[in-house]
Amino acid sequence: MENFKKRYECVCETFVNMDDKTYLIDKDYNGKNWAEYILENPQIRFKAAIEKDNRLHHFTLNVNSTIFDEDDVPYIIVTLTDITQEVKQQKKLKRLNDNLEDLVEIKTKELQELNESLEKRVEKEIEKSKTKDRMLFQQNKMAAMGEMLSNIAHQWRQPLSSISAAISSLKLQNELGVVDPSGFQSTCDLILRNSKYLSQTIEDFKNFFRQDREKSKFLLKKSILENISLLKDKLKHDQIRVILNINEKVELYGYKNEFQQAILNIINNSVDALNSKKDIEKKVIVIECSNKTLTIKDSAKGIKEEIINRIFEPYFTTKHQSQGTGIGLYMTREILTKHMNFAIEVNNESFELEGEKLYGACFKITLKSKP
Repeated sequence: MENFKKRYECVCETFVNMDDKTYLIDKDYNGKNWAEYILENPQIRFKAAIEKDNRLHHFTLNVNSTIFDEDDVPYIIVTLTDITQEVKQQKKLKRLNDNLEDLVEIKTKELQELNESLEKRVEKEIEKSKTKDRMLFQQNKMAAMGEMLSNIAHQWRQPLSSISAAISSLKLQNELGVVDPSGFQSTCDLILRNSKYLSQTIEDFKNFFRQDREKSKFLLKKSILENISLLKDKLKHDQIRVILNINEKVELYGYKNEFQQAILNIINNSVDALNSKKDIEKKVIVIECSNKTLTIKDSAKGIKEEIINRIFEPYFTTKHQSQGTGIGLYMTREILTKHMNFAIEVNNESFELEGEKLYGACFKITLKSKP
């Protein structure tokens, strides 16, 4: 044995101190050598770091005791499993997680700044308007912000769930020591894609609330598609189908964001009507444009005749007080008629879709395509 020791060095002599309790660095543990110490603590996943050729390698240490045939002396067999790649991947995952936290912090700050900016703009409008108009504008903004926050929640729920599931999966694989490099890379790519989606969602909502300073030309279909994009997760959740039949070349002139808010109010009104009635089998909203008339109709079985002439009045609502203020459709008419010089009317009508007769409210907006 002495001659053997002169020729070979014990692996424990090369252990590097990693300042980690799971890494072995001592030769003696209460009178037992390190191998015996591992053998008596099978529930702990012991590791060791060894430097070789100026490179640091990480290993897990597994110890077993056995007795060979024709020999009563027990032998201890130590198995070292190289986990260097796993440790590198774990560090990379930590950096990715730190970057993700930084991104969430940045976007949270942007949301706070956006909220502060909206509040300042609302205050300026209050100073310029009469008392009645100030109250209406404030309430409409608050209602719109409430709708937007709800839509943000719908948009973020799935990607956040995917990120959480991906990180949990990597953590479990890491604990089990079965991290696959290709799987690790694909999971990192998934997390990055969803992070970019969260970032883009914030940009979309920022653009929606940006104040128009001047009138401009914009494409009707594109602007409505942007509205539908903001509502897509809500529509999917409520199982509402939107059918859009608009020529891509139809062009309008005016305040694009105000127009989008007006259209969004009408679409949200149809969504609420469809969700308020449980006996509707086919939930659809049909948006069409023909002969400079934009129509938005739904299959919610129409508005009661005794109130249909009042839906554009301020503070008039068919919802419970906690669910609606009656401002949305009033502001829609104000925007379309006073700011855009359009005309709007509503009636109930029947229409056929895919061989099935449907009935509901129909909003008709007369458009102007030139300044």
